Amino acid sequence: MKRLIGFMANNDSQAEMPSTPAAIRGNTPVKSLVKIRFNSHPAPLAYYNDRFDLQEGDVVYVSGKLSGEPGVVVSVTTKFRIHTSDYERVLSLLDLTIHGSFTRVRDKMVSFDHLAITPEQFGGWVTPPENPKKKRGEEDEEDEVISGEGYTIDTNNIEDCDDITSAIAERAVNYCAEGRVRYLCVQNGVGRAYVEGTKWYRVDFRFSDGVMTDIYCDCPYPELCKHEVAVALTLRMLFKQPQFKNAGDFMALDRWVFWQLASRADSISL
Repeated sequence: MKRLIGFMANNDSQAEMPSTPAAIRGNTPVKSLVKIRFNSHPAPLAYYNDRFDLQEGDVVYVSGKLSGEPGVVVSVTTKFRIHTSDYERVLSLLDLTIHGSFTRVRDKMVSFDHLAITPEQFGGWVTPPENPKKKRGEEDEEDEVISGEGYTIDTNNIEDCDDITSAIAERAVNYCAEGRVRYLCVQNGVGRAYVEGTKWYRVDFRFSDGVMTDIYCDCPYPELCKHEVAVALTLRMLFKQPQFKNAGDFMALDRWVFWQLASRADSISL
């Protein structure tokens, strides 16, 4: 599994945690100069922040050469005078807050509490903001997302879906065996999953009575893909478990990711 969140790849069990979770701080930014530690760099680097009220232990994404790699804030000062052109900036602050009751179901930690970890929250962890210095060329066309009809899969009879080729089915089974469906939730009949492949892929769908409809994946494969089928297989696996008898809304998170986050949780029970 790739390094998902900055502090997760740090073996230092004494790493500083933020004193106040990001989710419950005020919305007023506090301008600061911060030092951030990255796994790919031997020493902390300085960045300018004018978007958030940052604290030591926060996990952030930045602009510049290390954009796309999460880093951990190791120091914060509001006493500075700089030329902003000399510094890259903090772009996003990851909300690592989790709450609620969780139970282990196979290779997942599952919560039936309302939005224990929201899809937007997990998406913010694995899909960093675009580097503002990566400018589009004059001849580049504006990117546009266009959707046609989505696919349908009955999770009780996946093998009967004519849109699934044998090659895609085999790859999807391998993805499930490797636990690559890292996040999966269904809320009010609307589902979203994040699957780890060569990059992170988002799968959206509707779910009712075991049937997935309006299935879309943001990978470039034009037909029903291994990521979508892996999500269908994961749903079938979960709903075969006794914990899912009469289950409605739920959220399932990769077990390894859960335990890395659990130490930060303010309200959690097992």
